[in-house]
Amino acid sequence: MGYTPEWWEANRDKVNAKRNDKYNSDPEYREAAQKRARAYREKKKAERDKAKANPTLEVGGKTVPALTTGDVCYKVGVTASRIKYMQRAGYLPNALVTRPVRLYTKAQSTLIGKLEKFLREHQDTLRGPTTPESAAVSKKLGTLTATIANQWET
Repeated sequence: MGYTPEWWEANRDKVNAKRNDKYNSDPEYREAAQKRARAYREKKKAERDKAKANPTLEVGGKTVPALTTGDVCYKVGVTASRIKYMQRAGYLPNALVTRPVRLYTKAQSTLIGKLEKFLREHQDTLRGPTTPESAAVSKKLGTLTATIANQWET
């Protein structure tokens, strides 16, 4: 039986305090909780390792080889946080598969590389004051991001 969101909102602090007290005062409970946490971490690590061993994606009804975020970073010359930033900023769509690892196709890694190159070339213009030149660069960026979005799932 699960808690309703309303009940949990009203009782969360009390339940968590009780759980923390039991964790701190009952060695058997603490050991069991730590054992569950270790098993969970090991299970997740095994899932990530399996996904990284032979990454593939289903695109357009075909299975294609995929690249992990680390592979894309190495190929394009960016960091994983830079890719996440580009996604949060709306320049890139999210990865087609995100769990247990983010996966990209080779075509997507090429699109990420084109976007990164554009952003590096025009970073001063995009960060500076609004001028006719910066407006033109922003328009080109909008066109590029629209093109990327259209080609993302191919």
